[in-house]
Amino acid sequence: MKVLALGYIPKWKGGRQKTGLATGLFDLHDSINALESDISVTIAATDIFQEEVQIDHTKVIGWKKSILVRHFIRRFYRLPLFIRGSLSLQKVSEVTGGFASILAKMVYLDYAIEKEHPDIIHLHACIYASFKKFIWNKKIPVALRLHGINGYDPAISGYLKYREIEKRITSTQFAFVSFVTRDISEDWKRLYGEFPCPMVPVINGYNENVFFLPSKPVEKKYDLVTISGLSARKGQDRVIKALIRMKEQGKQLSYLIVGNGDSDYERTIKSLVDESGLDVTFVPYVSQDKLTSFLWQSRFFILATSSEGFGKVFIESMAAGVPVILPATIPIAKEEGIFNTHNSVFMKDSTVESVAEVLSSLPDKAPSSREVAGSITHLSWRSIAKQYSALYHNIK
Repeated sequence: MKVLALGYIPKWKGGRQKTGLATGLFDLHDSINALESDISVTIAATDIFQEEVQIDHTKVIGWKKSILVRHFIRRFYRLPLFIRGSLSLQKVSEVTGGFASILAKMVYLDYAIEKEHPDIIHLHACIYASFKKFIWNKKIPVALRLHGINGYDPAISGYLKYREIEKRITSTQFAFVSFVTRDISEDWKRLYGEFPCPMVPVINGYNENVFFLPSKPVEKKYDLVTISGLSARKGQDRVIKALIRMKEQGKQLSYLIVGNGDSDYERTIKSLVDESGLDVTFVPYVSQDKLTSFLWQSRFFILATSSEGFGKVFIESMAAGVPVILPATIPIAKEEGIFNTHNSVFMKDSTVESVAEVLSSLPDKAPSSREVAGSITHLSWRSIAKQYSALYHNIK
């Protein structure tokens, strides 16, 4: 069974994406390829600029201008379909770079389909879901994976446009639609209604080859660590403001921030640190395979995020033996079978007040790393890949 997935490749695997979506997309399909099964997934990646490359267990098709031009010339009679499709996706183009970008990706997907002759096409996220109706071969079943709801999240730029896109795709017939948490699946039904196909929650996993317990104890240099892009939505400033309050009360915690992001936001939070004299260390973006060492050096992982599709970094941290601090308001916090009193601490929400309340009562000694890591072994990508393979096999 041949599957063609349209998406991205994470930067540390040779792509250009630093997002959890790109890592989750690649790790899911690469783990399926690593299984001894009849399913083979090829990723058509819009951020790889070679005609074809092998990344771990996965064949990746890239794109170049010459490829698109050559395919466009050979299939010139499909031009009206591509143009009509691109024009009809005006709202999509407004959040993805314009008409030309959408047109190029439509031609590229068409090229990848003809190159691979897949039995199943797999699309990720609501923007690419809109491409389904413009796929030339209507006989190929198309699956969709949704990583969150953007249309009702004011913290996301252009969220009202996303709302229109998400509402529109809900009437589309897919082979199945998978969601990264049960909570997102239920919220989608409440906000937009049900897809005319199976809607299946299959949560994200962690890469056990990257996130694992150290072979021997590692000195804890930091009380807290946040690994995330720098942005107001992720809430590094809220943790810093909570630490300022704690320092004023006579208690100081060390804090490690790993990641890049909005330059104005970065200057703002660094000014807060300089003015307050907090013990905060900044480390720019590093590849995923280097993150585990930072986790091992930290007592707790914290992310005061105001909105999140899944938050894969929480389970990655726990896989490395580090307990997590997270808002009770995000979807992953409501998922059964992940968090317990040993591996996590919940904040009421992502406000400074909630962060400060939790940090003020944080124990001096973190829970056992082995107990934390052992609580989520069922969430390795290998386990999740087996669940996802069953969805492919159940396609009628």
